[in-house]
Amino acid sequence: MNSEKRKVFTNGVVLGRTNSAYKISVFLLAFLLSLLLASFPVDAFYDRVNYLAYADRAIVILVRYLNISLLSVLANEPVWLALNVLLSVFNDAETTVRIFIFFSTFFLSVHVLLYRPRYFFLLLMFILLPQVLKNNIVHLRQGVAISFFLIGYFSKNKFVKASFLLLSPLVHASFFFILFFYFVDKTFHRLRLAADVRALVIVFFGVFVSFFGIYVAGVLGARQGGSESYIGADMHGIGLGFIFWVGMLCIYLSAGRAFLREQSLAMAILLFYLSTYLFFPVSARVFESGLILVLLSGLALKGSRFMLFTLLFSAYFIIQWGGRLNMPYFGWQ
Repeated sequence: MNSEKRKVFTNGVVLGRTNSAYKISVFLLAFLLSLLLASFPVDAFYDRVNYLAYADRAIVILVRYLNISLLSVLANEPVWLALNVLLSVFNDAETTVRIFIFFSTFFLSVHVLLYRPRYFFLLLMFILLPQVLKNNIVHLRQGVAISFFLIGYFSKNKFVKASFLLLSPLVHASFFFILFFYFVDKTFHRLRLAADVRALVIVFFGVFVSFFGIYVAGVLGARQGGSESYIGADMHGIGLGFIFWVGMLCIYLSAGRAFLREQSLAMAILLFYLSTYLFFPVSARVFESGLILVLLSGLALKGSRFMLFTLLFSAYFIIQWGGRLNMPYFGWQ
């Protein structure tokens, strides 16, 4: 075979000379989108005051947790605090926030758009879905953690993979759940456990977390834990999102054992979300951290299932944006 025509596939990406123009285009598009989001007024969006406070007083917050215990530091996203401390040495608070926005948007966009180039428009829609995009606009800490996870997840270098995967929950605590699913999934693959057994384990874990998760977080000294964090918090009822993801679960389950085996991590994240939706206050946050993997798994569907996935997702995308287009800053103000 001619070396110029040889193609190497990795994570759905075609590497080699044949797609160099596409890769350049992806990097340029990711750069422009990142620059656009980073150029928006820093104080125009929800929760930005808190991120400016982190950039200004991260060292004070870090020392406060250190005075409690080392465990308290580890339970309260020390890498996020350390990044704020480091960047604040060279930048003011606003610039630090813009750097986080640019970094998270850029690496998310690059990794998603290079996943399977033939599905470019669907991949672009994944990035622009409000539940994904808001992590680069509103939930900045989570957005940075997602970019860390994706860097590790798609890396072929074992050291880079392990480093960024393990750092992700130290940026946003929701990734303790995602990493748990990741390592359980790897273990189940080695043990060759059936898909239904894996599903039962995830559901039982979801039930356990629903009853004890907040208590455990409180014992560890995490700011998400403790009864004061959720007293008076309204549990979300059955809504469009829940119905949509139940529909997606049905499509995925109907795709057969080969699909379930190959996409077992995405299935674990989706099953956890649906099994804890009504009972665990932060289940949506955990799901949003792994949402991009769940969406990417849909690209492995075949035939009519893929067409149904595309139609349902497109309708969901339009509905989600339909209520935002006429709102100031798309409703994230």
